[in-house]
Parts: sequence; structure tokens; C-alpha cells
Amino acid sequence: MEERIVFGKSMFQEKMDENRFGFDAQFRANAESDPLAVHKFMRREAWELKGLHDLCQWLVDRGCNMGLCIEVGSFMGESALVFAQYFDAVICVDPFEFVGPGFDENIDNLNQAGLSRDIVRQGFRDNTSAVNNIALIEKPDSAVNLRADIVYIDSEHTFVACLTAINRWKDKVTWVTGHDYVCADVKLAVDSVGKAVVFEDHSWVLER
Repeated sequence: MEERIVFGKSMFQEKMDENRFGFDAQFRANAESDPLAVHKFMRREAWELKGLHDLCQWLVDRGCNMGLCIEVGSFMGESALVFAQYFDAVICVDPFEFVGPGFDENIDNLNQAGLSRDIVRQGFRDNTSAVNNIALIEKPDSAVNLRADIVYIDSEHTFVACLTAINRWKDKVTWVTGHDYVCADVKLAVDSVGKAVVFEDHSWVLER
């Protein structure tokens, strides 16, 4: 099914700068002396944050009960901070485990730069500790019985993993949403389920 973009750039214009997450020699040197340099580097740009705000407003405009948001794959928690501004509660489900090539091209680069589970977990805590409506579940099996207003899927970016996540959550939430529609496998998985509305930051929501 063909995507419909309602905010921001065309799919051809919106592709990320391929060098944005490149790790040059200077960054590698900084990461060695300061492990949290990767935390500082992974700040979302303004247009990415705008896309998340647009998604949330789109949901508000369609009468979504902004009660509980479940985010599957939270990384350093920056998107959770946006959701926390709109929802009564945000539950982040993330074991902070990155499973090799194909998980996410940006994380593949980070692994090469020495990213560790502890660094990412600490980055998440640093970013979200002052926000009282964000909770973390590190064991995904503990979240299987949750029901929510939306799920935001931003975990493993392979076709099978993304499709599995969509099917796992689609009957437990009102709206199925996620990130990185620009990734071929994610797009294929989403399109195999339904029609997507896509936002400037590559966030998507399945139309009902």
C-alpha cells in the first residue's frame, strides 16, 4: 500500500543525511575518553522533534484518549520525553540490547564506536529522571499483557521483527504507530498491514 505523507518533506527529500551518524576519528577519540559522548551526540534535531509533536497532535485531533503510551524501543528516551508532554503516562519497553547488523543502521554505527548497554541505559536515565510520568520496563515479557491508547514501535528494524511487533500490539492498542518508515524493512512491514500516515521525522501511524 502506498504511504501518504501529511507533514514535512517528500519521501525523496526527507532521507537522513547518510553522514549524520558517521563516526569520524575525532568522535571515536572523544568516545574513548568520554563514554557518554555518544549520549551527547544522539540528540534529535529540531525537525525530528517536530515530527513527534505533529504525530501527537494528529492523534489528539482524532480523539485519541491520551492516557497511556507504550514505546517499544526507547534508546536514550528523547522521544519518550515528547510523548510525556501529551500522555498521562509513558511506559518504555527496552532491554537495551542491540542485536547486530540490521537492528538499526545508526545503532550498527554506534556498536562500532563501542556503544554499550550500560551507556545507553544511563543516557535514558539521565534524560528521563526528572519526568515523573515515564516508567521503564527492561523485560519485554513483562509488558505482554499491557493495553494502551497507542504503541510506538522503534525497536529492531528488520522486516520480521517489525511485523511481529505490529501484530503483537495491534489488538491491544487503539493506534499502532512507530518510527523509521524511511527504512525499507520497516516500510515493507507497515505497508503489509495497512495504510500509513507518515510524518516529517519518519514516524508513522496506521490508519484505522
